[in-house]
Amino acid sequence: MALFFYKYNEGSCPSTRAEAERLDPGAAAPRVALCRWQEVVDCALDDLAERVEVGVHRGPRADGASGAGAFGLSALRSLATAGLADATMYLGGGFMDDQARIQQVQSVLTETGASFDLPRSTSPALRWGLLFDVIAPWDERYVTALELMYEGYLLHYRESRVVAAAPGDRETALLAGDVFYARGLRLIAGAGHVEAVLLLTRLMSTCSFLRSIDAPFAADDVLWASTTAGLVALTGGAACRDVSAVFDEIDDALRRGAPVDVAALAARAAPRLRLAHPGPLLAAIEAARGGATVQSETTTPDDRR
Repeated sequence: MALFFYKYNEGSCPSTRAEAERLDPGAAAPRVALCRWQEVVDCALDDLAERVEVGVHRGPRADGASGAGAFGLSALRSLATAGLADATMYLGGGFMDDQARIQQVQSVLTETGASFDLPRSTSPALRWGLLFDVIAPWDERYVTALELMYEGYLLHYRESRVVAAAPGDRETALLAGDVFYARGLRLIAGAGHVEAVLLLTRLMSTCSFLRSIDAPFAADDVLWASTTAGLVALTGGAACRDVSAVFDEIDDALRRGAPVDVAALAARAAPRLRLAHPGPLLAAIEAARGGATVQSETTTPDDRR
């Protein structure tokens, strides 16, 4: 099991990090840089238990203040005691028709949201997990993880499909978003897919930055599509540098202070993924073309430390 520690623009989370180091002393690997806004600063392996240390940058609050939050080991344990064990988070194998598979993922989303006792829908519409499915064979772990993490993103920045937090109740939305983020990352980390975790955290980092400068949401959508395809590419043996190329290009363009056409960058980077069926990815990128340009203003990636 991979154990990850995260660093954010306003600092790391020493209390939960200390707890994790106590659980597995001396297992930390060398620092792994992700980007300037959000980093995995240490990684450790633990074969004795499934546990993951997660802190999610929450982006600008409603009042304009920025903050960073942690969702740590104790909170993950509380979810398990609520009957939301990892075994229920994805299909156990065997044949299931498409509708049954979709309902299974929907049930994971609604069960996770049930912790907040503010139900919105028992049949939330899936999005990026379905894109994964049309690009590659069904993979319950990745489809479920993508939908969990996308729900976390929606809670932080847009409108939740699952949790009906009251208007202005940012604390509930932020906490719930952290929970969904953590469960999604935990699924991928549980399989030991370190590069996939790195790619997903880079997506989270870039989206949080785009929200801080009020970029068009279409830019976020392009990055979600590109990351989904990148996860498919990683499972097929693609190099991490190739699947993360679009993020590198965005950082470089922002550093130069130029407007960034995220859709054009993603389309140009798509061939490096070497997908067997790239059509759905290109269609998702094309749908956002013309509305995914980011004006870098005076902010550069170097400001995201």
